Amino acid sequence: MAEPLYRSGDDVTIEHAGLRYAFAIDDLTVRVREAARTLHLDRLPPSHLVELLVTGDDPDHVVPSERIDDVVYWLRKLVFRSAWHDVRIEAGLLDTSFDERSGAFRHQYGGHDLPPALAPPPASLTEEA
Repeated sequence: MAEPLYRSGDDVTIEHAGLRYAFAIDDLTVRVREAARTLHLDRLPPSHLVELLVTGDDPDHVVPSERIDDVVYWLRKLVFRSAWHDVRIEAGLLDTSFDERSGAFRHQYGGHDLPPALAPPPASLTEEA
């Protein structure tokens, strides 16, 4: 199998949309928390969401069974998107700057602004990493 394209550790390796990333459990938990906020699932314990993301299973039946596939898909998509951004920033392919006027970060890839839907979520200043 191919080497992961992103690696913060070797605790968990996940494949999604043809990509393979390896995460340290702490890194994955922070990314899952951020994804859960975006999906309005932050009432669920992070450990449960990590298990759901990794296995695709919900043994405690916290998520309605008809929504489980959608929740797993979007958790993985958002977690992978955040790691994809980190890889691009480290490689010098994604330029990030702060726009004083708007009070928001600006992200450029290949000299073009990323649409807000593709830009990384803002960093949390209230949570420990």
